[in-house]
Amino acid sequence: MGLKGEDKRPNPSGAEADGIEIVTWHGSKGREWPVVVVACLDQKHDPRGGSFSTCFPGFDDLDRVIEAATLAYAPAFAAPETTERFLARLRPEADETTRRLLYVALTRARNRLILEWPQDDGADEPPFPITARRLMDERGGLSLGANTVYLGGAELLCKGPFSSSWRAAVLQRGSCQCSR
Repeated sequence: MGLKGEDKRPNPSGAEADGIEIVTWHGSKGREWPVVVVACLDQKHDPRGGSFSTCFPGFDDLDRVIEAATLAYAPAFAAPETTERFLARLRPEADETTRRLLYVALTRARNRLILEWPQDDGADEPPFPITARRLMDERGGLSLGANTVYLGGAELLCKGPFSSSWRAAVLQRGSCQCSR
């Protein structure tokens, strides 16, 4: 347990670390490490029935943020189509929250970022599950080929093929290495 006010960032060299640190995407905010592995890109972030969420319309006027905030409740009904009607209103906020968390997760690496790349979820009709992998595919233009990572229109060649069941891309200062 560290002392109050102690710098919680790891040693920049990474050579003196006692081991690895496993943190959530939320818990990584404001921190960085020499090497970061981002996993759980296939975890669903969809709104769920029977849950509360907080909605903030904007942060332009910080003095009124709390006044403008609202609570949204997504009831769970016996009829799935009724529940889905309520959840559909919460999907844009869940999508935005996932996008912000993904940004945090992807910007914690100082030297090397390793992405676990799960297989496609196979959903072919809306509403599509909200996952970080889907956001990276649809908005970021990140996709994997046999020996290539495509990122925002750029093509990065990789060493070694991706495995079909589990794939990882190691992005390091503009180059790419692939591993199984």
